[in-house]
Parts: sequence; C-alpha cells; structure tokens
Amino acid sequence: MPKIRGVKPELWTDENFVELSSFARLLWIGLWNHACDNGHLQDKSKQIKMRVLPTDEVDCSKLLREIQGQGLIERAEGWITIPNLSHHQKPHRRWWSTCDKPGCDLPEGATHTPNNRGATVVPPKANRGTTADVESDVESDVDVESDGDGNPLFDMSNGAGDPLARFGEWWDAYGNKTGRHKSEIAYRAALKKPGVTDSLLIAATASYVEWCRDTNTRLKNPLTWLHGEHWRDERKSPAKPQTNTQAHLALVEQIAAEERAERIDSHLQIGQIR
Repeated sequence: MPKIRGVKPELWTDENFVELSSFARLLWIGLWNHACDNGHLQDKSKQIKMRVLPTDEVDCSKLLREIQGQGLIERAEGWITIPNLSHHQKPHRRWWSTCDKPGCDLPEGATHTPNNRGATVVPPKANRGTTADVESDVESDVDVESDGDGNPLFDMSNGAGDPLARFGEWWDAYGNKTGRHKSEIAYRAALKKPGVTDSLLIAATASYVEWCRDTNTRLKNPLTWLHGEHWRDERKSPAKPQTNTQAHLALVEQIAAEERAERIDSHLQIGQIR
C-alpha cells in the first residue's frame, strides 16, 4: 500500500541527490511512496514507471541505474532497497509496514495493524517546519495525521473517519469553483459545529444553488458561504411562472369578473332611471 511521505528541506542540497538528473530525482522521491517502512520494493521498472512517471517519456530502467550509481538504492534478487530511508522518514511504529521481501521484519517495538491509513509520521504538537525533526514524537501515542498547517486530517474522536470524505460531493454541488483548498479547511471546521453534518451541508448547498438560479442571484464565494454559516439561511421561494393552462384559466376568470361588473353596472343604471 502506498504511504504518505515527507520531504525535508535539506534534501534539495544533498550531495548525492543534486548529482541526479531531474527525472531521477523525482523518481527517487516517488520510490519512497511505494517502499515499505524498511525501504523495500519490488524491482519492476515498468510497474514503477506506471506508478510514478506514467505520462513521461523516460526510460525508468536507465533512471534506476542512475540512482543506483549514486548509492541511493541497492538492487539485488528482484528487490530495490533504499538503505537510508529512515534518514528521511520517521515511520509510525504502530503502523509499520513490511513487504514480502525475505528478512523484511518489524523492528523492535514496532507493530503492524491492518488499519494502516497510510500514515508515515507522527504529527508534531506544533508545526516546526518539518515532518520528522523531533525524535521524541516517533514514540508518541498520538495517531492522527496532520496537514501542513498543523490541522488534523482525521477526526477519530467520534469514529467519523475522514471529515473530507464527502467534501468532493459538496464541491460538485456548489457552482462557484473558487479556492478549493481553503474551502476544504472551512468545510472541516463547519462539520465541528453542533448539528452540522455532510448531508446537511450538501442539501443546503443544492437548495441555495437552485434558489440563486431561480432568482438570477450571483453565487457567493464557497469560502464566504461556509464562514457565514449560510446553510442556516431561510429564503422565500420565488414565484414560479404560470403555465399556459394557468394563464388561460386566469384570463377566463378575469373576463368573467369584468362581465359581472358590467351586469352590476347595468342594473344600477336601470334602477336610477326608474
């Protein structure tokens, strides 16, 4: 299973890394996503290319040889090993992943759970600029991933799972596609408010979009809609245009009313003459 990996700033000036060609650098980082936490993955260049560089016209076998030449990977018996993966990553010891390579075992103190959500690192309590620069965090009991802003990607306190699981459905329902990333953060925050659920937001958005269309009203920015809690708004439904039948009946009623008024007028005039 591919895993989320972090890149430290000093990688870009690493002596061996800078000697690689541009695609070789990208491929090497891509190998991290598909290697187990011990740094192993199968040495199948065609599969690797389809996973990391699927649309680029490059020779993956040649790139792997280039990376190997810099000592960044080892290749033997059908397997690639990234010997210094632990230098770049701090895998979570609760979700340690292994593979089928002979001798690929769990290190001391690590466990493997079937519910591996792809986490690589334990989030720091405060964002200090890197994903793996605090050794003490590796042994932490925290088991929640965080994004680059220090916000939790998963709210596991109520077993709800990923709060953005239905964000795409809400985003599709909203007509104004502006500021997706910030809207994701606002959407996550909205779900933390009492009584707010995915279904509520999606239904309210669909209703709002329909109301804007019927009243020829411009859609708000999605971030503004979420921050303003506009899912709570009450709107009067616009008057729907009459059908041909309704218009015909209304005309008949109007003519009948005019005829009644004329008859009354006529009776009054006759009474005055007498």
